[in-house]
Amino acid sequence: MFLISNSSFSAKYQLEIVKADGLTSLLRLLQSSYLPLILSSAACVRNVSIHAQNESPIIESGFLQPLINLLSFKDNEEVQCHAISTLRNLAASSQSNKTAIVKAGAVQSIKKLVLDVPFGVQSEMTACIAVLALSGQSFCVSLCSSSDRVWQMNSRANCLRWVFVKC
Repeated sequence: MFLISNSSFSAKYQLEIVKADGLTSLLRLLQSSYLPLILSSAACVRNVSIHAQNESPIIESGFLQPLINLLSFKDNEEVQCHAISTLRNLAASSQSNKTAIVKAGAVQSIKKLVLDVPFGVQSEMTACIAVLALSGQSFCVSLCSSSDRVWQMNSRANCLRWVFVKC
């Protein structure tokens, strides 16, 4: 798994992993109960999702719900960051992907979790919401009531910019 995860940094191997049906194994590993496998596969699928040609195959292979489920994975912040970053990457270049992500329940999960996750995950969730908002769909996510003082101060401008998008 470590070799695949490291190989996924290369654009060439990002495509090769998908062509070689690596997504099937990655999906199985992503749903493991063993943290190192979950973390490595989440990092790998995030890297693979960077390549625009891989976005639709990842969605079609059934990754949306497992990625959304990992948003609430409280055992490891890095897993949460990989999951939300992957969702953001998948939404980046296609209206149909944005729609699929919203329909799969990502926005509802983000709304439910955003104030209860670590700061780094909150930042990634904000970025994902910003990309999804480009779809023209309407949704609001409250970020201004976080209990983290630093987040409150840093998010005031983001609240004005992101929260009121399409509200």
